[in-house]
Amino acid sequence: MPTDYPAYLVLVVLVVLAPGPDLAMIVRNSVVAGPAGGLLTGCGTATGLLLQGAAVAGGVAAVVVRTGWALRAIQVAGALYLAYLGVQAVRSALAARRDPGADGGGRTPREAGADNGRFPRDPDADGGVPRSGGPGDAPTGRGRRPSTQSARTGRGCSPT
Repeated sequence: MPTDYPAYLVLVVLVVLAPGPDLAMIVRNSVVAGPAGGLLTGCGTATGLLLQGAAVAGGVAAVVVRTGWALRAIQVAGALYLAYLGVQAVRSALAARRDPGADGGGRTPREAGADNGRFPRDPDADGGVPRSGGPGDAPTGRGRRPSTQSARTGRGCSPT
């Protein structure tokens, strides 16, 4: 057995255990869209990996390498898709700059949740309405009931 084998195994284990961009996307979507968003992203990632593995097992890579035009077509399609994603990102950024209220006012999901009393920014963020102390109260335990008005805009957000 070569003397570098144990060092190689340690490196392989670290590389395999290191999170990649797919895990970062799953975590991001879980935070932004909740557990359902994370689950859907995870299922989409797994489906993509399954299809890629099936294509490799089926010998698609060998065919693509042997035919130069197929490889070039895949490269051009990938470049066009990346350009499309770039244009969409720029358009979205420009639209958000023109209308800052369209994306929630540029607030983080935690700040956006502050309007419903779940994550108050300060003790008076919910308007200082006393709680009834019933079982449906928010889990803050501060003795306050969530306001029906947005702390930021003063407009009502629900009829109850």
